Formats: sequence, structure tokens, C-alpha cells
Amino acid sequence: MFYHSAIRIHLPWLDYILVTPQVHRIHHSVRAEDHNRNFADVLPIFDLVFGTFQRPVREEFPATGLGSESPAPGSLFAAQFGPLFAAARLLRPADRQTADARTRVCEKVVSRFAGLDFYF
Repeated sequence: MFYHSAIRIHLPWLDYILVTPQVHRIHHSVRAEDHNRNFADVLPIFDLVFGTFQRPVREEFPATGLGSESPAPGSLFAAQFGPLFAAARLLRPADRQTADARTRVCEKVVSRFAGLDFYF
């Protein structure tokens, strides 16, 4: 995975053809202005088409990481299963009353759209 290598290499002629380490490093940057940039793994064509491509300036080597609001996981287990546990906590109702309210809302939505035909 050439693009994930943490090397300082300047290949401006290749930036628009293949994802270079400098281009992909922007994707992992902690700087707010670099968020939601350079998603491609190999070919940056979709980043170019959708306007998410950001070409690095010469000698740019931004700091990377998760940022202070998201500390790095402390173990391989935490890295692999932490997001699943976090999602489960978000989906778990705080109490039985909240769960019942969610169920009633879902039932109302389903009954509102029951009988309608959707064609895609």
C-alpha cells in the first residue's frame, strides 16, 4: 500500500493519476480544512469528479491522527470492536419508557406509509 507509506516524496506529475503518499496523507490530517478530502485508494478520479481532491503543496506534511476528541484505541481488541460497542450504546434505549416511545413512533411511520406503492 504505497499510499499509506509515511514517506516524504514529491511526485506532482503523479498526483492526478495515482494516489501518492502526500495526497493520501491529507485524508488523515488532523487539520479541519483537510477533513473530507482525498478518499481514493488508487485512482483519484472520483475525488476529482466530486470536488474532494486536494493537491498537496510542495513540502506539505501535515500531522495525522484522530484528533484530541477521538483518542487512539489502547489495544487491537478496542480498535476492532470499540466502534461496534459504541454503536450498540447509541441504539440502546436509556429506559423502558424511551423504548416504548420509539416503538410508537416507528408504528406511526409504518402505518402512515402502509398501502403506498413505491417504484424505484
